[in-house]
Amino acid sequence: MSRENSGAIEPRSTELVADGLLTVQECTEFLHLSRSKVYELMDGGELCFTKLGRSRRVPRRAIIELAARALRGGVSAGH
Repeated sequence: MSRENSGAIEPRSTELVADGLLTVQECTEFLHLSRSKVYELMDGGELCFTKLGRSRRVPRRAIIELAARALRGGVSAGH
């Protein structure tokens, strides 16, 4: 049975959304990046997100983890 059909929620997913979800606009403000860069990060798999209807939402914790990886030199979030 696939994960989508099992109804089970992975513990990591629960941890990520525990601090809330941000809109794309809120992500751009937090990271000081353009809207297109935030979409690029999401589409490239560097920033996880969920879709609620037609809207994308990003876990607040995922934004913080992305910024922390960038500080350590793990990802180039701004370029």
